[in-house]
Amino acid sequence: MHRSRFIRQFVALGTTKSFFSLPNFGTHLVLMVAGFSLLAMPGMLEAQEWTRFRGPNGTGISETKTIPTEFNVESALWRVEVPGEGHSQPVLWGQKLFLTTSLNKGEVRSLLCFDAENGELQWQEDYRATNHRKHNHNSFASSTPTVDEEHVYWSFSSPDQHLLLAHDHDGNEVWRHHLGGYESQHSDGTSPILYEEKVILANDQDGESYLLALDRKSGEVIWQTPRPSAKTSYGTPCLFEPEDGQPQLILTSTAQGITSVDPKDGKILWEAPLFTKRSCSSPVWTGSSFVGTCGSGGGGNFLVAVQPGGSGDVSTTHLGYQIRKSSMVPYVPTPIVYNGYLFLWTDAGIVSCVEAESGVPVWQKRVGEGFFASPICIDGKIYCTSTSGTCVVLDASSEFQILAKNEIGEGSHATPAVANGRLYLRTFGHLMAFGK
Repeated sequence: MHRSRFIRQFVALGTTKSFFSLPNFGTHLVLMVAGFSLLAMPGMLEAQEWTRFRGPNGTGISETKTIPTEFNVESALWRVEVPGEGHSQPVLWGQKLFLTTSLNKGEVRSLLCFDAENGELQWQEDYRATNHRKHNHNSFASSTPTVDEEHVYWSFSSPDQHLLLAHDHDGNEVWRHHLGGYESQHSDGTSPILYEEKVILANDQDGESYLLALDRKSGEVIWQTPRPSAKTSYGTPCLFEPEDGQPQLILTSTAQGITSVDPKDGKILWEAPLFTKRSCSSPVWTGSSFVGTCGSGGGGNFLVAVQPGGSGDVSTTHLGYQIRKSSMVPYVPTPIVYNGYLFLWTDAGIVSCVEAESGVPVWQKRVGEGFFASPICIDGKIYCTSTSGTCVVLDASSEFQILAKNEIGEGSHATPAVANGRLYLRTFGHLMAFGK
């Protein structure tokens, strides 16, 4: 795809780097992502790098050169306390950093805004909610916001209410949309995304499920597509633009496996219902296929790679490969693709490198224990934080190499964020910045 065409796509999304994935991405990924740092939304003077879960279209990739490989709490540019509890990822627009948290055992859900330069809390908006059952490793604030030049969009749920809200950058509520109740054994964690003038949320739960697109300025419903209900799923969609130019949203869920949806009207284009267990991770583009995983806390995890195209059920016609070795496949963390390799970072701390196009194993090593954050890749190095408070850094290549094991003071379930030349880490009680 011509570079300028891809640039126009990202500008239309409401963020210069909000989505990823295009055909023949392959080895051009590094150059394209690096080029995005030159772009900006109309009216903005700087590129917006990390505006949704896992950054540019969910790739988790940044080519920032100013992030240290080795660091510790003492070397942080700043470190501030975050009230309450939450596992959501920070997102940024300009010098404003947005984060969600929960207080009083889930009875209050909050949107926070910090100054990205010095970590000062600028404002906090609180909403009443109800305490309810959740997984011990989940939180009441695990859904990552998404942000554009005008608003920050975030969601939270309880059995009696599921809300999607928009605030301006000064903390004023612009609109709210009630999605009804939320049924889940483990509570929620799916994050909204932006596409053109739409805010899109995958509401895949134990109860009534559907995909929802709202007007990002007014909050009015543009389309709503029913989905089969199964076990609650937690994947965040990404955008795919094939050669024929028809954009597609790619989603993962327990009920429908890997699914392609027309973002204009919510129509399902194709699906591969290959999952038999819960889907926690988000879809990843390898250059020829979309990868998704499913599993359980008790094991049985597996991965499927589905080639885009076709219509209806493409489970047999477009299945690329599968990885059925449970010890290789993560349950919660989303995989990452870099320079032709797919890196699978499991909850148990086993990392596998496979050829992204074929799924052929290259290496597999244990790097620690206890990981619920998803890895990100910065300048060819993979970073992932553990539940015990270690940020492990690996070389993103076909040769296994641990570059550093950095102690960050306390554990984390939150995926790191990168913007403004800095690495932002959220731990169980703090937010900190490293870099230039």
